[in-house]
Amino acid sequence: GKPVVPIVIKGLTMPGVRIRYNSVETLKIINDPQAVPHLLKAALNTNDLVRIRAHALRTAVRLDPHRSFPAMRMLSDDTKDTIRRTVAFEARKIREQAIGPILIKLMGDSALFVSEAARESFWVITRYSGKSHDWASSTHEQRKAWAQEFTEWWDMNIRRLQEQQQQQEQPIS
Repeated sequence: GKPVVPIVIKGLTMPGVRIRYNSVETLKIINDPQAVPHLLKAALNTNDLVRIRAHALRTAVRLDPHRSFPAMRMLSDDTKDTIRRTVAFEARKIREQAIGPILIKLMGDSALFVSEAARESFWVITRYSGKSHDWASSTHEQRKAWAQEFTEWWDMNIRRLQEQQQQQEQPIS
């Protein structure tokens, strides 16, 4: 339970790969947001294995999306495409307006699966799917050009999206 969280957090920095991965998994099961800063530190550790970093990021976002947003912004430029894809996928849980431009940037990513995850998350957040393009067989240059279409749409619709978000946050009376 929650009393063991400080002990499990120590496992995030231990030398054994299995210990670090299982520590992330245990923190996910315990479901205590006090672990989020430590999980984000693990996700930002570029010296660790990608699968541990990605799992730590997924777990942190699910425990506290709002506190995870700054790390997601930094990790959107990570050199590992698996990390960028994790950012793109988990972004759908972030309810910050600043996530839109990050997703649009990731739509133009050199890795196709990062680009597709970003496009899908953008749709989940905005319900805008853009013009019909063949993303599955696209080139990096095409994806960058198509991402520009999303930037134009975002710039024209950001005010409407902000108003919708404010209405959703208002208590029902």
